[in-house]
Amino acid sequence: MVLLGACDGLSSEASRLLIIDGDGNVVTVGADGEDRQVVATRSESEGFVQPVWSPDGSTVAWGQFRGGDFAVGTSDPEGDEVAAVATSALPFYLSWSPDSSRIGVLHQGSPGEIDFVIVDVTSGDSVLADSGTSYYFSWEADAESVVAHIGMDGFDRVGITGESETLGATDADYLAPFVTEAGLFHVHDGNLVLDADPLVGVPGTALFVANPEGTRVAVVSPGAGITVANNQSLTLGRMVVVDLESGELDPVTTTPIAGFYWSPAGDRLLVLTADRSGLITPLVWEAGAGVAEYPQYRPAEAYVSDVLPFFPQYAQSVSFWNRQGTAFAFAGSIEDTDGIWVQHLGADQPNHVSEGSWVTWSP
Repeated sequence: MVLLGACDGLSSEASRLLIIDGDGNVVTVGADGEDRQVVATRSESEGFVQPVWSPDGSTVAWGQFRGGDFAVGTSDPEGDEVAAVATSALPFYLSWSPDSSRIGVLHQGSPGEIDFVIVDVTSGDSVLADSGTSYYFSWEADAESVVAHIGMDGFDRVGITGESETLGATDADYLAPFVTEAGLFHVHDGNLVLDADPLVGVPGTALFVANPEGTRVAVVSPGAGITVANNQSLTLGRMVVVDLESGELDPVTTTPIAGFYWSPAGDRLLVLTADRSGLITPLVWEAGAGVAEYPQYRPAEAYVSDVLPFFPQYAQSVSFWNRQGTAFAFAGSIEDTDGIWVQHLGADQPNHVSEGSWVTWSP
């Protein structure tokens, strides 16, 4: 096993975790488990799903239900300024705009449709911007529009008030497009492309995640899939990191994939591999340093059901990395202990932080 920066993870305490704790509350907590702040308290008639940080770290948001009513909840990280914007169904995906002013929300619409709703955090208003039989999107830098992959091969720019324009052709066999500093990644004519430039062939269903700068993209050219014990499909195939500056392809693994996520600086990649029993083995790739393997865990059900099937979308809205890229967090169980864990790079074992079922790290 290659160890990356054995002392690096000790500097991560300035970052905070946003979790759903063991009681179903929305909580912010230090990476050492101290300084817990309850943001929203669950009751018998209500619950919370998938809390996420705004890019500037000033606000957290989550989906919530109370009886038969649904909303997007927001608050400062201390829980002092809680607000809610009503929605017609339970939000199952939330993604903040780059300027932290709006939230793109997905929830069920009319039968067979997914609604894309824009929530304005300042005004408390919401707009039904679009809908489709499936819906994946990536915010553009100006925070005025998203690039959306809709249904099989719909490919549109959708504005925050609902206006849209077609961007041309895209393939059906991938999930989320990626808007980066370098341009737009999507799949066209069997190739992963940056804007219109082909990068690498991706026959079959394509899995890819670009780093924020658009200088590297991790991609799996899939073979056959397998189904693990929890009935989730994993992808077999050769996973590589494409370096756009050098043109080099760096092999990472051929193990079945349950997700992969770039560090905030885009220089390290967390790769979650899985076996047929559903156990996750985390790998960390770094250019020139090889691949480090970390202890196995069984993921929380919220990851398996909500994130794993759609992880290229979630890679754009949540971070399992601390801001320094020196530690990663996960929700799951090791042996008989469930909850939230933090794994510092180079450490032999992760630290148990809290009971809970969901975690994402502050920007």
